[in-house]
Amino acid sequence: MSEVVTLSSDLPTITAEINAYKRVAGEAIFEIGRRLKSVRYAKSDSTDPEARKLAQQREEAGGWIRWLEEHVEFKRSYAHKFISVYDEIGESVSTSKHRGLEALYEIATLPSDERTREYTLKSGVTKVPDEMTVRELREVKAALKAEREARELAEARAEKAEDDYGIMCDTLEAVRAEPPRV
Repeated sequence: MSEVVTLSSDLPTITAEINAYKRVAGEAIFEIGRRLKSVRYAKSDSTDPEARKLAQQREEAGGWIRWLEEHVEFKRSYAHKFISVYDEIGESVSTSKHRGLEALYEIATLPSDERTREYTLKSGVTKVPDEMTVRELREVKAALKAEREARELAEARAEKAEDDYGIMCDTLEAVRAEPPRV
């Protein structure tokens, strides 16, 4: 049985310990994503002998999904989140490494040019994505989606109006070109 460590009764010490563990946990998300990606995308025909070896071991373990579920005990969607976070913001110095997987995934799935922009939330508070809760990130993403859909609809309507205008002009020109009927 493991030994129970007595916690400090000093608030600054506990605060420092919590922040240290948050950093470790945040960094672990990126490192797990990095390793999952290396296993997932290792190719048996790679020119890199290490990648070939890894691909062979993965296949011997039953393939990507089986290895993932039986040896790592991750669902495919969960592994996808880790890989997405690593791919999209793994090298980013602006995104805090102390965030949880869900928050990092929400940030990673924002368009890259939207990740550092300030947003005014429904509460009236202005924040950048790295400062937001998961709920706030989802609120921003929903607003961005609604804005994109409204813009696409407006563009489609404008294009249709241009087409209709062109048809009307062609019709009017054709009517004017005809001799008057008596």
